[in-house]
Amino acid sequence: MKKIRFISIALIICTIFVFGGCRKKTASESGENIVKIDDGQERNYEVVLDERDEDTQYQYGEDDLSFIDTVTGKKISLGMNKAEVEEIAGEPELVDRNTITYDGIVIKYDNDIAVMLSVSNGVFEGEKGTRYSTSRGVHIGSTAEDFKKAYGADYSEGSQSTDEATGESIKEASRATRYFKKSGRKIEYLGTKLTSELKSEDTSNYYLQDFMFSNSTGNIATMRVSLYSAVTGG
Repeated sequence: MKKIRFISIALIICTIFVFGGCRKKTASESGENIVKIDDGQERNYEVVLDERDEDTQYQYGEDDLSFIDTVTGKKISLGMNKAEVEEIAGEPELVDRNTITYDGIVIKYDNDIAVMLSVSNGVFEGEKGTRYSTSRGVHIGSTAEDFKKAYGADYSEGSQSTDEATGESIKEASRATRYFKKSGRKIEYLGTKLTSELKSEDTSNYYLQDFMFSNSTGNIATMRVSLYSAVTGG
């Protein structure tokens, strides 16, 4: 009887524990996909693609609020202060009114707290553009197929139009946006769009993750993770 009672209690605890149960953490949640490499190059780490199943592709954790630095193997996360960021990213390369540019990453601060992290091949070229990876192993230049393996297939194909002056076909960039809400350490996925009902709530603890794909290659050209208010100004 005692054994049965013990198992029952364990099952109850397991059921109410974080994200609905005692499931095994994914590779990016545990960090086991951050692998040390030794090839004589500047990059010391590789973030291996976390190929998730359909049940976990839209499941978010605190690791999704960060980018992984392949030089140090450390995370730069939203909510870190400027001093903590610069211990990893190094000295600023460019400072303007709204953002600070480091080697491979652009960060927006609010009172010295990181509220937006961005990487783009329009800002960085070559090695700089691939220094940072998402926790799931997606980076600038990753294919749309790899993106879908880690994050699911929900994304918006760019619309097609015609330039009236030249008659040339113009295609907008494809994009994938994910919204989520953070309560303590729990992160709730809200979907690819924010409904008017959700917007009417207090959005101070809302976040977004945004990917843009190149028109020419179809590969990822821009990655961003941000506090929702840092994008909307609200």
